[in-house]
Amino acid sequence: MDLVQKKLPIQSSDQILQENKYLSKQGSWNQAFVIQNPVVIAEVEKDSNGKPTGYSNKVDYNIVNVGAMTLDKAYIAELDSEYESVFNNPNVSQAQKQQYLIDIGIVENIKSIQNRTPEEQKKLIMDAMGENIWEGYFPEKYVSSGTGSQQIQKQLGTYNEKTKQFDLDEADKALLKSIQDQGIKNPMTGELYQEGESIYVIRTEKSRVTPKPSSDDAVDQYSYFYNMSDEELINSLTDAPLSVTGRGTYLVNPNGDIVRNTGGDDPSDFPIIVKKDQNPKKFRDILLSASNQQRNK
Repeated sequence: MDLVQKKLPIQSSDQILQENKYLSKQGSWNQAFVIQNPVVIAEVEKDSNGKPTGYSNKVDYNIVNVGAMTLDKAYIAELDSEYESVFNNPNVSQAQKQQYLIDIGIVENIKSIQNRTPEEQKKLIMDAMGENIWEGYFPEKYVSSGTGSQQIQKQLGTYNEKTKQFDLDEADKALLKSIQDQGIKNPMTGELYQEGESIYVIRTEKSRVTPKPSSDDAVDQYSYFYNMSDEELINSLTDAPLSVTGRGTYLVNPNGDIVRNTGGDDPSDFPIIVKKDQNPKKFRDILLSASNQQRNK
């Protein structure tokens, strides 16, 4: 038997992440790499076709700093050792190298890759090795599961073919600001995250708001909030911010005022929409306008 031609196994993701104490054997992330202060969002729930269901969810996003793990010296050394043992090993055949490339997601021919500089070869292959390790831990979509936590990749924005730019909703904006403010870097680029890139988060649905049926069953999130009593409305905005499409994110500041989030860490600095104990008619007008727009889509 020609042992040289045996297929080489690729690195075990679980083994690497557990050996470096990033991941426990039970599958939970080392809390040192999880940002403990979540970004809290009130999201419009949508069905499989992207249409609002009429429900809203209070959602916590805890950012996972994958970039810090991939910059860890022990992690880099492990990938480097693997690279050297395969691609700079005279006992490994071209066929074995080609199969290894395929197994980590590179379809380019090994001979073509070897025409590049040694530095370019190594970067291309080690980037793919790294992506292969993380693949599967953070799927690109979540499956609604009540209050269960799920690890996902969340793309910051949706590409707009007309403008050739990314459209960010309120959750995208809040997450991008939070991750940039904390200096967390994209492990794929080594730079601060930008619009259109995917971040790694633990998403937890904390509560689901049930809409009150209307006479025509055309219920949407905004009409539900519009029909709340003043006390219910204030309590809801105190519990979690509400994103209103095209109109901003609203919450109750420590003084009891309804304010619009314009960025920054201190809600007391946000512009006041309705002062404490005043009739929230101005905010209800915002909700009514958004509700009419949603119904007429």
